Amino acid sequence: MKKTLLFIITSAILLTACTNVNSNIISKDQEEPKDYLSISYTTYNDNQGPQSGMTTNIMIYDIEKDNLEKLNSVAYTSQYPLGVYSKSDNKIYFSSKNEKTGNGDELFSMDLETNEKKQLTDDLFAINHIIPRRDNILVVAVKKGTRALRLVEYDKKTGTILYNNLEDDDTDVWSICLNIENENEFYTSTYSQAQGYENAEKQSKKELDRYYYPDNTLTRYKNDFSSKEKIFFFEREKILSISATDKYLLIYRDGDSSNYNSMEINRISLDTYEFEEVKIPDAKNISEVQLDRSNNGIYYLGSDENYENRGIYYYDLVTGKKKTIFIEEYGVGHINNFMLIGN
Repeated sequence: MKKTLLFIITSAILLTACTNVNSNIISKDQEEPKDYLSISYTTYNDNQGPQSGMTTNIMIYDIEKDNLEKLNSVAYTSQYPLGVYSKSDNKIYFSSKNEKTGNGDELFSMDLETNEKKQLTDDLFAINHIIPRRDNILVVAVKKGTRALRLVEYDKKTGTILYNNLEDDDTDVWSICLNIENENEFYTSTYSQAQGYENAEKQSKKELDRYYYPDNTLTRYKNDFSSKEKIFFFEREKILSISATDKYLLIYRDGDSSNYNSMEINRISLDTYEFEEVKIPDAKNISEVQLDRSNNGIYYLGSDENYENRGIYYYDLVTGKKKTIFIEEYGVGHINNFMLIGN
């Protein structure tokens, strides 16, 4: 993997084996783990194929109790099913087709105490990420009439929507994460659509030997969109997944679009900015990585050494031991995404 070109800007710029799944609903009065995994898992309604419809199940993995439970489910009507459980208000936030117009995907909520479902937005087209915080929801989405995947904030109390930098319709937000220890700090990776199109055109004209990713920038935000700093720049690389604590970033990066085995996991010290490559033995098809609060364990979505048993695993960096959290049922269900969430 090509060496990373690093930029550090010092001043702020204003600008996923438990095999039993229960159907119990989590109550606020129950004892809850400090951190938990929220998992969205889509299944065929007839266990055979999509012809009879599909359902997205929202699940929670209690890390402390080593227990997996199904919270509730929603009909799969979106372009890509996303769902996440917010413990702070006991709600599921998910993407679904606009019920008013039938066009585009919007942000919805489901109150697990009342089972009330509510459409929260009405001017989105597609949603790529849903990140719950106590007071608001961070969303990576495309606003209708625009092109870019941008940061959106939904205020839980007022129901208002804030779009970040609508003037920029070229920069795509690809990955996003909260600091597991401080939800007021979050990170994004972004790239230029125009550079991506230019690289694709040059590759088609044989001006490049292969398609090169557009450059990725990793940015740290404090509290909201107005205070941010660009901390890393990755030339011709794509950041597939990010995770953060107070001390480290964990990134999953790809520097060669033509080589499926080119992906690399790095744990980055936020004190020294040193990169440490992390290798998870006998793990294939990794798509998401999450660093736990101890900084010594990684939850990841991937397969075993035989490219089978796709699911969520935990790898202990100190002991080298691996633990199975949840395996999807081949041909019947598919894990869409998972997220490690703190209080």
